[in-house]
Amino acid sequence: MALPGNYLSWLNLVHVDDAARAVLAVEGQTQPAPLYLIADDLSPTRKEYYTRLAKLVEAPPPHFDEDAPAERTQGMNKRCRNNFLKESLDFQFLYPDYITGLKDAVERSEGLS
Repeated sequence: MALPGNYLSWLNLVHVDDAARAVLAVEGQTQPAPLYLIADDLSPTRKEYYTRLAKLVEAPPPHFDEDAPAERTQGMNKRCRNNFLKESLDFQFLYPDYITGLKDAVERSEGLS
């Protein structure tokens, strides 16, 4: 089965633990900024992400169908920067990129089965 949409579209990801920690860091501020962007340090393409996931779970490499619309990702091909979050809150990620975050998520999910 092919994944719909453009395999070169960017993904902006964050591990759930880091997202929760960032929210708590903002909540602890006496005068928080009106907006913080929470994304890890490395934005992969959809192909990079799904290829790494396939390797981690020992599945075949992904195939994409660019002609099939990917409704949830339509118009979302942007790379986000987390500089303000890291600098203003002195925030350090436990999972600084999708590689470490995805590995942890897969390991955790394997423990559930």
